[in-house]
Amino acid sequence: MSAKNKSKLNAITENLFLAGLGVYLFYLALGTTTFNLAFPVFTEDLLLICLTAVSVLRLGSFFILETSHRKNLLVMTICALVMAANWMMVYRNDGYSFLRFLAVLTVGSVGCDFRKALKTYVIIIGTTLLVTVFCALGDTITNLIYTNQNRFRSSWGIVYPTDFASYMIFCSCRPGSHGKTCRIGSS
Repeated sequence: MSAKNKSKLNAITENLFLAGLGVYLFYLALGTTTFNLAFPVFTEDLLLICLTAVSVLRLGSFFILETSHRKNLLVMTICALVMAANWMMVYRNDGYSFLRFLAVLTVGSVGCDFRKALKTYVIIIGTTLLVTVFCALGDTITNLIYTNQNRFRSSWGIVYPTDFASYMIFCSCRPGSHGKTCRIGSS
């Protein structure tokens, strides 16, 4: 296979992975809002099956097509599989279904440009937050307000104010110089 076709296949599998990541992030973000949406019971399992298939396809195509960096790829894959096994062991003990996704996303992200993954996160979560805040301020959805003595904490349409704060922190991440670090705020 030519280098051009290898590059195209890598771009396709990476874009499929990022699209799956985006759909799952959107699904998770909606679950933390006060939008009253009911998804079918099988939604999470279907997302997991699709992401698993894309992750396996992505990893398989790397091992078949990538010949020059196979040693680095093998080390990254072993580390990702160890981390994924850890997520699955914790899932078996705790039962939190998102841990299965962490396992699949860890394996699928091998060789993925983290800047593209971060951009996907910021676009999906940022858009969802923007719509949620406007809907909460417009009384379309519930804006939960917590009181503690004389202090008021608004959730801006998110179930917990701490979730809103963590979304804001992660949305402010930007790749640093030469893409080697992640800095908070402007780059």
